[in-house]
Amino acid sequence: MRKTQIFKDMHLSTDGMKQLDAHLAGPGGIFEEPHYKEMMLVSADDAKWDFEESEDFLAEYRPGLFATYSRSRPHAGVEVRIVNYTDGKDLYSKFVVQAPDKAAIQAIFDIIENCRAQHGMYLVRPRAKKSACRTHNHKGHKGTQRK
Repeated sequence: MRKTQIFKDMHLSTDGMKQLDAHLAGPGGIFEEPHYKEMMLVSADDAKWDFEESEDFLAEYRPGLFATYSRSRPHAGVEVRIVNYTDGKDLYSKFVVQAPDKAAIQAIFDIIENCRAQHGMYLVRPRAKKSACRTHNHKGHKGTQRK
């Protein structure tokens, strides 16, 4: 089962992203055991960075940048994916949660909602000039530069 929710003109704040990561991958978290992880962002100077460790990703993460955060345990049927992107006009955060049942999905979204309530979402409006945020290609995580 999978749930997707998109927030328009918002990206999870830096503190919110750190708190969410701690809940998901820290002691007692659903990703405490070995799992697949993929973290990437495009910095303000248009450089694409792939990270192997969440600490490195979180040190560079800023709202307004194109970024992906993904953790999964395919054999357990569990995945959490966050994508910050733009459609060329507005900015979005897309949250995708997959788990074996609705209750497990809701439990993960409760963590996401708690992080939003405690640390808030960073409200951003795209700038007319060139920005580090990328246009999301709905067929994958790769994007094209916004003009």
